[in-house]
Amino acid sequence: MSYNATFSGTSMATPYVAGTIALMLDADGELTTNQIKDILFGTAEDWGKAAKDIDYGFGRLQGYQAVMTAANERGDLPESPAHISQSGSLQNRSRDVWEYTVTNLSYPISVTIIQENERNDFDLYIYDPDGNLVGYSYTTDRQENVSFVPRRTGNYFIEVYSFRGRGN
Repeated sequence: MSYNATFSGTSMATPYVAGTIALMLDADGELTTNQIKDILFGTAEDWGKAAKDIDYGFGRLQGYQAVMTAANERGDLPESPAHISQSGSLQNRSRDVWEYTVTNLSYPISVTIIQENERNDFDLYIYDPDGNLVGYSYTTDRQENVSFVPRRTGNYFIEVYSFRGRGN
């Protein structure tokens, strides 16, 4: 029996942050709690609105960089997928489409839309280069997310549709 599920949020991030802190303390056992926080927050890759925000906190954990900083070492970060942010605005019952070019099949793709107005109901659809639906999300939640592993390179299309409401 196999089990496949996708989870997100602070409870999923906690083990990664705890492991990073353990490695930071292994690199320098004299670090204080405030120094650990400063290093974690200072090395995080800021996503979303500038500084700490409700959706991404301080940003994406850069564990390798945090450990290197704790050890007072310098080095190149391992390669990781790019984070791309786009924004737009929709009228009620309208749609917008973005094109995303996949050139590397080594990483999964995750697309998230975050609606500023919780009363809106925006839906998310992803299409492959042939126009086939790869994934969709049409909950009534403030965020919609589709994750998938691209099977081929080319131009993928991200469609956001306003089922109800308008705004960013």
